[in-house]
This record gives sequence, C-alpha cells and structure tokens, in this order.
Amino acid sequence: GIDIASKYPADARQVGTEGRVVLLLGVDVEGRVTSARVLEAPSPSLAGAALAGARRFRFTPALLEGAPVATEIRFTYTFLLE
Repeated sequence: GIDIASKYPADARQVGTEGRVVLLLGVDVEGRVTSARVLEAPSPSLAGAALAGARRFRFTPALLEGAPVATEIRFTYTFLLE
C-alpha cells in the first residue's frame, strides 16, 4: 500500500471531503511516472494531492513479450477521513 495520510489537504480535511481520485498515469520502461492526468476527483485539492503523490511512485514496468515497455495505467487514490 501507499501511505498518503500525511498528504491529506487541510482544506479538504476541514470540510470533510472524501472520495476517490482516478488518475491516468504514463509509466516508462523503468517504472517511473512520466505523466499524470486526473480523470475524476471530488475536489481540486484532493486532485492536486493525488497528482503530487503519483509523481513519486515507482512501478514494475509492463512487459511485452518479456521486454519492458512504456504504458498507461489507471490508478485510484481513495481519500478517507478517520
């Protein structure tokens, strides 16, 4: 899992905004995120927090016939207040 608790935006926390942010991430042959686009978000601040976090992710590269390839994946961040 990816810990995003420390990245919960203060304004969203104050008004109790929760929800899913769906991102489309471009991942290169080394597993680095090269692009990130918000597909759905309950608020702009949660979208921004998800984008900032996603840029630091490292993935295992996708394989095509055994060789790493660049790809795009959908990734969902769920922000829940505890």
